[in-house]
Amino acid sequence: MKKFNIKLTISLVSFFISLILLIFSGGNRVCIGIACWLLALALVFFTLSRRENTNELLKNLDEEIELSSQDDEDDSIDLEGERHKLVKNIKRTTFTMYFCATLLVIVGIFAFI
Repeated sequence: MKKFNIKLTISLVSFFISLILLIFSGGNRVCIGIACWLLALALVFFTLSRRENTNELLKNLDEEIELSSQDDEDDSIDLEGERHKLVKNIKRTTFTMYFCATLLVIVGIFAFI
């Protein structure tokens, strides 16, 4: 049985609330600003959830690297390459999501003006 992931739940709830606010705002700037802020919150919590899952995957990969380094050198080189790609991918994804969340906060501020 999977455990309850509060970060993913917060992300989904804030996404759906922001979607409802955007659909039913009727051009109201306050609703659009709050919806942008909630979308930014959803992105941040989704990124935190993905990063947590990736860190668990990295732990498992590190254990496999330790086991394979004792057995076969070729497998450990392949696993090191996989680990490097995974770390690079999560860094790029995290930066992009935080950058987009920052832009959404700025758009939310400008929606009030």
